[in-house]
Formats: sequence, C-alpha cells, structure tokens
Amino acid sequence: MTILHTLKNRRSIHTFKKINIPSDILKDIFTYASYAPTHYMTEPWELIVYQDEGKSSFIQSILSSYERIGMIKPNNEPKAVKMKESMRDFLMDIPHHVLIYFDRKQDQIRYEEEYAAVLCIYSKCAISCLGI
Repeated sequence: MTILHTLKNRRSIHTFKKINIPSDILKDIFTYASYAPTHYMTEPWELIVYQDEGKSSFIQSILSSYERIGMIKPNNEPKAVKMKESMRDFLMDIPHHVLIYFDRKQDQIRYEEEYAAVLCIYSKCAISCLGI
C-alpha cells in the first residue's frame, strides 16, 4: 500500500486496537515527526503522552472541559452520568493519548507561524506511523 493510496482512502477510526505501542517505537515516531518545518527553527511544539495510569487524569480533564463548555451537563442526572461513563470507558480503551500543544504568542504573525508548525508535526506523526 502506497502513501498516496492511504491518503486517498483514509477514513475516521472509532475503534482502536488495545495494543500498547513500545516506547522505542513512540520515540521513533516523534523523532521523525520533529523534522517538521518550523519558522526560524523554533520547534514550538510540546508533546505529552498519556498512557497507563496517566490516562485517568487526562481523561478527567477532557470530561471536565466538556462540562465547562456545555457538551455534558455538570450534574448527576442518570443520562449525564451514563454519557460520562460511556465517554470515559471509550477513552480509557485507547492505549495512548498524545497531546501536542504550543504556547500562544501575542504577535498574530508569530502565532500563525507556530500554529502551522504544530499542524506540520501532527501530520508528520501520522505519516511516520505509516513508515514504522
């Protein structure tokens, strides 16, 4: 399967293999992805991998943010509790969560340059997975 075929036939995945990727493979993925282009070689991104016991606090943060923005009602009604449990179970079944972020700059041009760089590393992570 070629990369072009993969890009053309991509689809959203909602089920994940419950396989922990060895840390040396994850390191390779992020190392190759770090060759993403950046303006002035700033490499503005930060990456955090949440796995094993570390997933719980990350997932709780996700659910709390959903409550904060109104996606989930912040109460203990049965429907809201069931939705939170369902989302928590779904997210806990994913072996690794990777958060890619950067510090937002006040200067709009710098912000756009660094935002573009973060999008590039995100894409390079996905492409690196195809080659490893």
